Amino acid sequence: MTTIKELLDKGIAFMGSDWVKDESAVDSPLKGYRYAGEVPCVNANDLFYWGVADGVEIRDEDIPIFDQALIDCEGNFALAGDLYCARKEKMRPQGAVYSSIPKKFWGLFDACGPEREIDRGNPYGQLETWPPENR
Repeated sequence: MTTIKELLDKGIAFMGSDWVKDESAVDSPLKGYRYAGEVPCVNANDLFYWGVADGVEIRDEDIPIFDQALIDCEGNFALAGDLYCARKEKMRPQGAVYSSIPKKFWGLFDACGPEREIDRGNPYGQLETWPPENR
């Protein structure tokens, strides 16, 4: 079984700030939210939206979901991290990300959520190569 420490050591996860809604936190840097400490997150930078630094929380009870992703991705931790995030968020990666995913795994990512609309955060459909041929 994978541990959160192992994910942190491999650079798949990082410690992110946890902010919770609290209407009384008017003097907070994030008005209406208070700082609740650090929480481990799996890196999801640019996974869902272009130009977004992001992470998806992972707690001890989520480890079986990560371990299944690791099995499904044949032991590739980085790819399993992306699949874990997609499964937790119930969302497919943005289209450009598919160029970095071996095609045999595309179905796993497609199963995570509905087809994505082409928009500012997801400017391309599923791409086999990057950069796209005719931009």
